[in-house]
Amino acid sequence: MNYFAHGYRYLDEPYFLAGTAVPDWLRVSDRGVRVRAAAARAWCHSSRAEARAAPTAAPSPVRDCSDASAPRAAAVASVLNSSKPIPAPTGEAQAVASCVQGVLRGMPSEPLQPAQGRLGGVGDDAGRRDQGEPDRAGWVSQIAAGIVRHHEDDAWFHATPAFAELSSQLSALLREVLPDHGLRTWFLGHLLVEVLLDAELISARPQALEDYYAALAAVDPQVVQRAVNLMAPRPAERLARFVRLFLTERFLCDYAEDGKLAWRLEQVLRRAGLPPAGQALVGVLPTARRLVSQRAADLLTPHLSDPNHSPPASFRETGL
Repeated sequence: MNYFAHGYRYLDEPYFLAGTAVPDWLRVSDRGVRVRAAAARAWCHSSRAEARAAPTAAPSPVRDCSDASAPRAAAVASVLNSSKPIPAPTGEAQAVASCVQGVLRGMPSEPLQPAQGRLGGVGDDAGRRDQGEPDRAGWVSQIAAGIVRHHEDDAWFHATPAFAELSSQLSALLREVLPDHGLRTWFLGHLLVEVLLDAELISARPQALEDYYAALAAVDPQVVQRAVNLMAPRPAERLARFVRLFLTERFLCDYAEDGKLAWRLEQVLRRAGLPPAGQALVGVLPTARRLVSQRAADLLTPHLSDPNHSPPASFRETGL
């Protein structure tokens, strides 16, 4: 799934919405950094965040942070704000230290506030955020829950017959106009299903796209980067900068026009190290749009249309 399909149901929860975009943002900003579902689930502290992440999933086997989340976040902040060396960790201190080590290399210069405080003073526009906003631990849990939701949705989406059939159809369509029969046509066929589903959803609700960008504009990119660095095995260093670029570029708006969409797809091919598709790609898009539009309902399973509908048991713990 692509950005809009992942997030359009959560426009009233900006930090959860940002979490649904994090795995795709990282693929561009910090390509070696990943946050897996199990790691993110460990930071879903609030009952609301847990419910959003997996409506009927069993409690996480990683660890239960519901009681210890505030003290742990405060301990992490205390170590990060201190000039003293980090002590040799044992027990609970080891969990704190592992969080600290994951954050240090990607930290902005300003101190991280404890969970009981606010995030005033953090980020470029923090002055307007200290107005009854949730504390840092609340934001982290919402971002974590959004990341889990992303992985759960992707696992379901990629297992649908409609996705497999459309990917094959579009790859075959591309092979008719492109000289190679290899990775490029397979990659584009896969990508087009996701991107054109976004285009279909956006065309049905254009105001929701404006609301999507407005909701993400209310998020502090530095907070997102810090949250990711609490969960990832290695720190993201360019994520906050890319989130700002994402909001400036607004490339989801280009999905409605074949020429602009083709140009965006060429950018993805270049980042993937694949040869350009050229004008032939533009010629394929009208037929590709029609095929995806006809199967859009099949791609949006009950779970993807209704967050209260539980996913199949096989996808509840994906381990992605």
